[in-house]
Amino acid sequence: MEPSHEIVKALADPARLRVFAAIVLAGDTGTALADLREHHPDADRALPRIVRAGLVTYGDDGLRADP
Repeated sequence: MEPSHEIVKALADPARLRVFAAIVLAGDTGTALADLREHHPDADRALPRIVRAGLVTYGDDGLRADP
């Protein structure tokens, strides 16, 4: 599957899109998983697919959008 298709499929679900948007909007500060769970109850279900698509990485400062 082409990378672009994987990205589109990863963001096709509204819950995954909201979780990804929250991570992007956090910017360089990153997002702690606990904070993400507080505002997005579906975060645990959404994150694996977003990470597999290469859109998000786990770092020392939390979750960050991967450019």
